[in-house]
Amino acid sequence: MQMPCCRALKIFVLLKLQYRRERMELPPLKLGYPAVMDRRVCSLLSRLQVLSDIAEPSAKQVHQIRTHIKKLRSWLRLVKKKDNSDDLVALDRLLHELADTYATMRSAQVHLQTLLRLEAECNSSDLAAQCRALAASLPPVSRIISGKLDTNGILHHLQSAFPKVSGQPTYTILAALERSHKQARKLSRSKKIRQGNQEELHRLRKRVKNLDYQLLIAGSDSNKGVTLRRKQLGELSEALGLLHDLVEIRKFLQESSGHPGNRYPDVMALLKLQQQTYTGMALKTADEVLDIKTSCFLQSASP
Repeated sequence: MQMPCCRALKIFVLLKLQYRRERMELPPLKLGYPAVMDRRVCSLLSRLQVLSDIAEPSAKQVHQIRTHIKKLRSWLRLVKKKDNSDDLVALDRLLHELADTYATMRSAQVHLQTLLRLEAECNSSDLAAQCRALAASLPPVSRIISGKLDTNGILHHLQSAFPKVSGQPTYTILAALERSHKQARKLSRSKKIRQGNQEELHRLRKRVKNLDYQLLIAGSDSNKGVTLRRKQLGELSEALGLLHDLVEIRKFLQESSGHPGNRYPDVMALLKLQQQTYTGMALKTADEVLDIKTSCFLQSASP
């Protein structure tokens, strides 16, 4: 009677190993040439300059500005070397200064969007109405930025300083990608992550987005290996992002004066339940995406 059970277990293990091998067999990854990477960085700087000159940026434009800044900061980490670390620290500080300018506006937008998304997902009309009312009670998303942002010529300085740390050899880029992937993979397996620690999950999201943006800049054009890897990282980043939005709106409502959430306990309970659900989804996605070894993830990485 034990034989069929043992055989079934053996088949299950073999199928699982086969499934894991198939996931590890990603298409070869090809890196772009230094000139291609520099062209992408220059393009990001140019688009950032145009967006920063807009007097009253829309919600979409604010998001684009912050995304471009994050991509540039990821690139700085990609080309970091001991002999240019001081330059990189200064450039990173300037980019962080730009990002902070839009932080308050972006947070207000995310809070509103999260509650409206929650409203759309509610099965109860009464609960949906409460979500809508709570969204309406939030402080308005004010246009806190007027006139040109770059009054101190920060972007001009960036455009002149970036070439000093450009043109890095392929082996340097590959080593940086390996470091980024190992950091994300190690963090995903930490005890705090397994316990659903939200601060650590947010750290993981930053590391995953950092690796994704580095592949965007360093990857070769029209390479299936780059596209597939970025798709996987994007799915994980999206899961972690939705979770972080729920965490932030709950924290905001609980810390706001008068605690608006007290008037809508059902919505607060729903937010808590959603956070628990999305935490489980994020952990499962992290297992699927970051289970693969770094050597397999970056296999055949060359220009």
